[in-house]
Amino acid sequence: MKLNKVVSLNNWFSKSVNLERDSSTSEALSSYVPTSVSKRMLSSFFESQKKDERLSRAWSLIGPYGSGKSSFALFLTGLLDDPNSDLHKLACLKLKQFDEGLYKQHKKIVKNSDGYFSVLITGSTEPIEEKLYSAIFESLEHSNIQDKDKKKILKTKITQKRITSSDVINLVKELQTLLQNSSNNYSGFVLIVDELGKFVEFAGRNRIEGDIYLLQQLAELSFQDNAVPFSLIVMLHQAIEYYAKDLDQKTKNEWRKIQGRFEEVSFSETVEQSILIIKEVIQGQYSQSQKTKLKTLTRKALKPLLRQQAVPGNLDLSEAEELFSQCYPLHPITAIILPMLSQKLAQNERTLFSFLSSSQDYGFPSFLEQKNFQEYITTSDLFDYFIANQGSYISDHYTHRRWLEVQNALDRLGEAPSSQVNLIKTIGLLNIVGSMGGFKASLDLLSVIFEEKQLSMDIKVLEKKSLVSFRRFNDEYRIWQGSDFNLEQGLSHEMAQFEDFSLAEELNHLIPARPQIAKKSSITNHTLRYFRTSYLNERDLIAYEEEDSYPKIIYLLRDNNLKTNEFKALVSRLSKNIILVSIDSSSGLENMCKELSAMKVILLSYPEIQSDPIAKKEVEDQVLNLEEQISNRLNSALRDETSTWYHQGKFLDYKSTIDLQNKFSDIIDEIYPDSPIIANELLNRDVISGQAQRARTMLIQAMIEEDLLKELVLGNSKYPPEKTVCEALLIKHNLVNISSDGNLKFNSPDKKNDFFPLFEMLEGTLRESKSPISFKEIQKKMSDPPFGIKEGLHPVIFMIFFMVNRNKLAIYEDNQFKPYMDSEAIDRFVRTKTNTFAFQLYEFKGQAKLIDEYVKEFNIKKDVNESSSEVLSIARKLTKRMSHLPDFALSTRTLLSTEAQKFRNEFSLSRSPQDLLFTDIPRILQVSEDHDLSDKLHKVLTELESCYQTLLESQRDKLGESFNESTDSLNQLRARLATRFEGIEEQTIGLNKKFITLLCEEETDDQFWLEAILNFLVRKHPQKWKDEDISEAEINLKSYSDRAKDIQKLNAQKSKLTSQKSSDELDIYFLKSFKRGSEAEEEIVTVSKEDRPKVNDLSASIINLIKKNKFKSKNDLLSVLAATVNDVMEGKNKTKLSVVDETEES
Repeated sequence: MKLNKVVSLNNWFSKSVNLERDSSTSEALSSYVPTSVSKRMLSSFFESQKKDERLSRAWSLIGPYGSGKSSFALFLTGLLDDPNSDLHKLACLKLKQFDEGLYKQHKKIVKNSDGYFSVLITGSTEPIEEKLYSAIFESLEHSNIQDKDKKKILKTKITQKRITSSDVINLVKELQTLLQNSSNNYSGFVLIVDELGKFVEFAGRNRIEGDIYLLQQLAELSFQDNAVPFSLIVMLHQAIEYYAKDLDQKTKNEWRKIQGRFEEVSFSETVEQSILIIKEVIQGQYSQSQKTKLKTLTRKALKPLLRQQAVPGNLDLSEAEELFSQCYPLHPITAIILPMLSQKLAQNERTLFSFLSSSQDYGFPSFLEQKNFQEYITTSDLFDYFIANQGSYISDHYTHRRWLEVQNALDRLGEAPSSQVNLIKTIGLLNIVGSMGGFKASLDLLSVIFEEKQLSMDIKVLEKKSLVSFRRFNDEYRIWQGSDFNLEQGLSHEMAQFEDFSLAEELNHLIPARPQIAKKSSITNHTLRYFRTSYLNERDLIAYEEEDSYPKIIYLLRDNNLKTNEFKALVSRLSKNIILVSIDSSSGLENMCKELSAMKVILLSYPEIQSDPIAKKEVEDQVLNLEEQISNRLNSALRDETSTWYHQGKFLDYKSTIDLQNKFSDIIDEIYPDSPIIANELLNRDVISGQAQRARTMLIQAMIEEDLLKELVLGNSKYPPEKTVCEALLIKHNLVNISSDGNLKFNSPDKKNDFFPLFEMLEGTLRESKSPISFKEIQKKMSDPPFGIKEGLHPVIFMIFFMVNRNKLAIYEDNQFKPYMDSEAIDRFVRTKTNTFAFQLYEFKGQAKLIDEYVKEFNIKKDVNESSSEVLSIARKLTKRMSHLPDFALSTRTLLSTEAQKFRNEFSLSRSPQDLLFTDIPRILQVSEDHDLSDKLHKVLTELESCYQTLLESQRDKLGESFNESTDSLNQLRARLATRFEGIEEQTIGLNKKFITLLCEEETDDQFWLEAILNFLVRKHPQKWKDEDISEAEINLKSYSDRAKDIQKLNAQKSKLTSQKSSDELDIYFLKSFKRGSEAEEEIVTVSKEDRPKVNDLSASIINLIKKNKFKSKNDLLSVLAATVNDVMEGKNKTKLSVVDETEES
């Protein structure tokens, strides 16, 4: 039988109590279980209610979420309600059943009265004075006080101004007087404030003068004697002074004094009391036999717990059995641990009741569906709930560390039997709550949950894997503590390092604000528009300067040190591109940011963290939690009514978030009024995809190749991405059209065209500049207001402008004039990050005669209406001819006239076509009359263009000379050399072989043949030669040609001799001797097969003889032999060598 057939829940216990909502319902009150804490509080309250005595009647009830503060307030309200009401009767019945003495004490204070006049409010993020003031009036209106008495106060209600503390105090006093004089007989006046912390947090953020001081005034008012005593009960999660922990010291001291006016009551229930509440929540409907089985099951589990004194309270076996059997299906250990764990891990959650009522995974209801009767919900089940639903962060460092150790142990265990997994979870939980409950993971306690034999085996496995260890001195098992890193110590050290701390800088670095998108403008204009956002310290506003003109929202972190007039003056000087938001920064942001920064330093720079997974996970969790806290605090500050928005020095009024969004769009549209609407998401963005980059390049390529663009404009069969851009940009805005006769033309936009302001700006910018303007500078102007064009569109739009004005625009790349844009140049141009292009607009006037001379040389069609077009055409033609010159012509100083060299050098240094054509060239060519220029220019260009051919001709002559051949014709020279050396390359190796092979090559044309030989001589193509390469080529040519000729001679002799004998019967030696001052001596020597042994023996004897005369080295040997050979070849016989016996002297 599944548990959900016999077990259900009292759902009222799982609901969060709201004083204002639930004060009139009996359901919430009927579920309340009085506790020991509520008993102490009731006793204190009843004792203080003596009339006309000066007694303290102000309490602050402090406890975590779910500790029962609000439920107690409802219970107290019922006790103080009209004695004739059902709520009062129900509350009294509960009190009488709980404590007879308290019941009697209560009866005394409400005897013969109409109860208490009660005002109940729940905290919210607003000024406490306004909420209190309106709540008191609302309670008065709904009270049973006679109307004639009510009206005296109701008519004084303030509606036209902000409520102050004095207004509230005066109202309370007036109401006390009314209650005294009323025909109703009230025993007292009680004000109960739940979740006071929200009011306090609001006051801390907004520093509204007198806000929290009102609490002190009310507490002091409650101390005064009065026939209708005033009592004040406030409920918080922490003491008031806790909420001031991030504020200045003066505020901390003031709030500490306010806390001192209250009697502090800790509303933290004991484990025993929590178990009593659990008993009331779980509703079991068992048969008699099932009850018997449950008691037997419970008794078995309780006996070892009682032996270890692990059961809370002084319960004997029968009492404990009765209590814990009503907590079934929670195992007794689970029931004891649950409230402890809830206090340890509760993080703004009502954890105990959340578990009991949760529909989440591993919540109590899910186990009712899964488990059968007589099965327990165990500690490992409880672990699964908390690990799945409590999040990663636990505020208490010690508990968080223990929790991470358990998770780490489970990770290290890996795949394992469920009994071992559950054992680790149980030991881990017992380790976590042990310090609170006196619980420890002893063998006896674990035996209550696990079967002993299996437990013994599992413990051995876990100990062997170093996952758990046994502490003999404490008689308990513990999860292995995998980390020795002291986070608190590291954090304290890093926090102490902060000196000049900038909150804004840290926020911009640690948690940068997200951009604010102007949604309406983005949709309407087909362009993503947004404000960049950043934080700025108030003190930095004085020196603030805009780095760029991009729309921005600045979150100004106010510390209220600037005077109002000074602040207004600073705000008013900000440009229209800036929205400023003034937000309060006094709510602990600085301390949280310091801690976050310190945590990140620890995480990134402490080597011990990198090798300690538990410590690393702990720091990572802390970082995530701090980031979330700071973000929430900032978002809360932005939503706060004290945050103020400014634009151009004026308040930015808005009624709602949607209204604010619309204002963002209005401001963006004012910033970019001249931005053309381009409905293409592919390019209309700052960062574009690879596909978009390809489409952009293809479109620009098409612009310079008319046929391709015509295909894009007119073609219907295909629809590539570049066509969509072409339609959205060129066709939609009428920037290009094709006439009926097929001519394509780029159009300059008229005044009605969206692009007119942009093109007008580009033309004006280029016209005003006396030097080329870089494309990066042009891009900035396109991005800046009033245009705001996205970077992805920059190259395309500018190329449209270029095509419209191509007859007047000069192109530069790397400071060099380019005659035209080719495909390779476009590939470089679209890479905007490395773009080195620049442009200059030319409008030439005058110089007609010189232009005519240039037109004559370059054969350009003359345009009588547009001299600028002619001049740029001349410059392009000249540049094209100069760019085709080989490197040798651009560097040589030996094969060019002085005039040609000057012309070439001046051209390479020129940055302006205008200066080059009308000043530099006439000066270099010494043109006295304008009509001289054409002839002189033709002469110097011809010399430059023929310079390389001159080099080849001179090298042809030198090649012929080196082989004693005529050089009248390159073709004939090549043929003669091929004939002379054909076949002998096989007689050589290495570079000599390569040289002879090149001489005999027959496939290529004559110039290529010569260039290949010259390339071989210098390892460089002759087009790239420098003057010094000519000398190197001459030296190497002589060396290779001499060797080739020697090999030719040797080959000829070999042919002659081998005609008489076989080639393998002869050794042929070619000897050549050079001696300073003498002609070279040459001899060809042969050694027959028969003479080889004798010659070899004689050779060895001669070498030994030389060595005996102390000529040991190779150089020594060769010097003697060389001198001997040279003498023999010259016919001399100066040296006589003889071979003698070893006993004889030579």
